[in-house]
Amino acid sequence: MADFSFIGTTEYKEFIREYQNHDTLKLRLKEFRNLPFDKEFAIRQIECLKKAKDKIPELSELWIYPTSLSIEQCTPEIVARFNASLFKGCENVVDFTCGLGIDSYYISKEARHLTTIDINPDVADAAIFNFKNAQADNITVMNTDSEIYASNMDWTFSAAFIDQSRRGEGNARIYDINECVPSITKIINAISDKTNFLIAKTSPMIDITATIRQFNCITDVWVISMKNECKELLFKFDFKSIDKERLIHTINFEQDSIQDFSLRYGNENLIVENRTPQQDDIIALPNSSIMKAGGFNQLCKAYSLTQISSNSHIFICNRQTQTKDFPGKTYKIIQIFTLSKADIKKLNKTIDRANISCRNFPLSPDELYKRLKIKTGGSAYIFATTTDRGEKILLLCKKNRD
Repeated sequence: MADFSFIGTTEYKEFIREYQNHDTLKLRLKEFRNLPFDKEFAIRQIECLKKAKDKIPELSELWIYPTSLSIEQCTPEIVARFNASLFKGCENVVDFTCGLGIDSYYISKEARHLTTIDINPDVADAAIFNFKNAQADNITVMNTDSEIYASNMDWTFSAAFIDQSRRGEGNARIYDINECVPSITKIINAISDKTNFLIAKTSPMIDITATIRQFNCITDVWVISMKNECKELLFKFDFKSIDKERLIHTINFEQDSIQDFSLRYGNENLIVENRTPQQDDIIALPNSSIMKAGGFNQLCKAYSLTQISSNSHIFICNRQTQTKDFPGKTYKIIQIFTLSKADIKKLNKTIDRANISCRNFPLSPDELYKRLKIKTGGSAYIFATTTDRGEKILLLCKKNRD
C-alpha cells in the first residue's frame, strides 16, 4: 500500500497553504529543492481541491485525489446522497467501481457493510486512506478486477452498485451500456442469483427504452439532473421482482428545492388536447429529467395541461391549475407575434433584448436573433414554436410568479 504519511507533515501542509491560490501551470515550472513529498502529487491536490469544495463540500478537505480526472468524474455530493438512499437498510453492499469513492462512502452510511473494488492500485490505495481518514470503518477496499471478483463470489449479499467507465480509446465517449467497462452483462450473470438488486449508474445519453428492452429485470429508472442539467441515469436491476411494473422517476435538484415526478414506463396512451396559446396564458416547460424520460402525456394529465403541438413540448396551464409544484419552469405570455415583417417590427419596438429558445421551429436561436435584430439576455423570454396548425409563432414571455 502507498505511504501517505507525508500528508500530515508540517512541510506538506505549508506547501498546500502557501500555494493554494497560485497558477498551477507556473507552479509546475518552479524549482523546489529537497521536498519530502512528490511535487506533482501536491499540485494535483491543489487543483482538485478547488473543484471539490463545490462538488463534494463535506469530504473535500478529508480526501486525497489519486488522478486529475478523479474529481471531474466523481459523483456530486447531493447526487451521491440520493444514490445511497436506494440502499437504505441493506446488510452488505458491493460497489464494483470505487473510483474516488464518493458513492461508496455515502452508501456505507446506509448499509451495515460495503465492499468496494477498483482495478487501479493507486486509486485503491487512495480510497483506503480516504475512508480511514473519514472514519468509514465499515468499508473494505479490494484492488482487483471487478469481473473476476464477481465470477469468483460464492456468497450472498444484499445489493450491488456499478458506475461503468464511459470512455473508450482516445478518451472517446461511449453511449452503449454494453460497451462500457466493466461489462454489466458479465457482472449480472455472475451475481444475479447471489443478490437482490443492482443499481447501475450510467451516462445521461444512454437510451432508456433500448436499455429496458435489453434487460427484462430492470424495474426502475431514475433520471437525475442538477439545476436543470441532466447528469446521470440510474437503472435498477431487480433480480427478485422481474414482473414488477416499471417506473421512471425524474429528479431535478435545484438550488433550494427538489423537483420530482414519476411515471409508468410505456403508458403513453393518454390523449392530450392541442390548443393555440393566447395572451396571458401560463406556459410550462418540463425540466431536463422529464425531457429525457418522456412521459409527456402522463405529465399533462397530472397537471391538467394542454399542448401547443405534439412536437413542441411547450404546455399550456389550465387557468385553475396551480403551477407552484410543476417540475420545470413556468412563464406568462405577454404578447404573441408571427414572423411577418409587421410583427417583427412591432416586437423590435417592444424589446431590445431577450432570451430565445426554439422548439419545433425552423430557425435556430442565433438565426432568430439576427432576424429580430435584438440582443441576448434581459428579463424577457421568447419561445419560438409551431402550432398544431403549422403556424410559426413567437411567444414573448416573462417568468411566472405563482
